[in-house]
Amino acid sequence: MESTDPRLLRKVHEAYSAPTWWYDFRGFFILILAHRTSLWSLVRFFERNISDKHLEIPVGSGTLLYFTLLWHGVRNRKAPRPAITAVDYSETM
Repeated sequence: MESTDPRLLRKVHEAYSAPTWWYDFRGFFILILAHRTSLWSLVRFFERNISDKHLEIPVGSGTLLYFTLLWHGVRNRKAPRPAITAVDYSETM
């Protein structure tokens, strides 16, 4: 059921309008605490799932995707670069 409560909509808008540094900072801790692992473990995990045509939702600022693609390039030097489509709810991102 979709909510039309203006207060809730304002909170969601404010959360997704954060500066990119805050979005990354907050997202880093959410990922680390939720998965109980290190950033590099997450990069390696996500890298295994990069395909020739990759869709990234939500991409946020792209920082995690950037590191994932760097690691992917190191591991697959001769492979063609993947075609990437990335979207995020936030206009700021």
